Amino acid sequence: MQIPNLNNLRAFEAAARHLNFRLAAEELLVTQGAVAQQIRRLEQDLGTQLFHREARGVSLTEAGRRLQPNASQAIQLLHQGLLHLREGATVTLSVPPSFATKWLLPRLPDLAKDHPAITLNLRAEERVADLAQGMADLAVRLGPAPQDHGLTSIELAPLRLVAVAQPGLFDPQSELTGFSDLPLIQDGHRDWQRLMNAAGVAHSGAMLQVNQTGLALDAALQGQGIALVPDLYLPELLAAQLITPLWHAPQNDADVSASGFHLVWSPRHDRAEIATVRNWLKDMATGTGRDR
Repeated sequence: MQIPNLNNLRAFEAAARHLNFRLAAEELLVTQGAVAQQIRRLEQDLGTQLFHREARGVSLTEAGRRLQPNASQAIQLLHQGLLHLREGATVTLSVPPSFATKWLLPRLPDLAKDHPAITLNLRAEERVADLAQGMADLAVRLGPAPQDHGLTSIELAPLRLVAVAQPGLFDPQSELTGFSDLPLIQDGHRDWQRLMNAAGVAHSGAMLQVNQTGLALDAALQGQGIALVPDLYLPELLAAQLITPLWHAPQNDADVSASGFHLVWSPRHDRAEIATVRNWLKDMATGTGRDR
């Protein structure tokens, strides 16, 4: 049998993994129509139907279920082979956008100095990368310790939330009630609302809603209110006296104490250069690397 067109096979692999043509198109940076057309061509080449097209989406046929693991393995092997052809070693790291801009990017020059043979492919994205399928080598995830089957994780840093504002605008507070009438900036995690609801505190002040923590922190730096952000993002801003801490969220809060920044990887895809980046990230986060 002639080997199918690789683009058609990639479209099938992504669509089979997501069970959604639209998500496959977003991953492959093509239109949904292009994915559907590539899969139809693959079905024609193979002489069999791979998906059931249904009113509420798609599902794999028996032939599609048999092909999926082999297609995923083939795409992953090709991906790894191409990476190894490049000079040096490439590590793909998937991180939340705010972690990328507020913590990682300022430290990347040190990675280049410490490990010049490693090329970092940084992907700042809200969507969680599928490490088991080789979509990234490493990922940083904020939340409870991941329980994904077949993945390994370590805590990079605990989550400690701090209320911060531009210096001189507001007084420090000893209790959450002190913020009830002050202008607040809330990101997509909605920690202000969650903490106030749990404490029975009604907020009557202005509330600016943004979708990312980095945006909330930027707004606080511009004097637009008080943001509640991880202390991991603050050392340089505090040292430069650009931000003032007003209150620390209690660590006995269940959602905060159970959460943290976790470094996640697949042992099945582990390589020496991945371990090097992993150890470098841990050293920087704990203060044993250059970031002291």
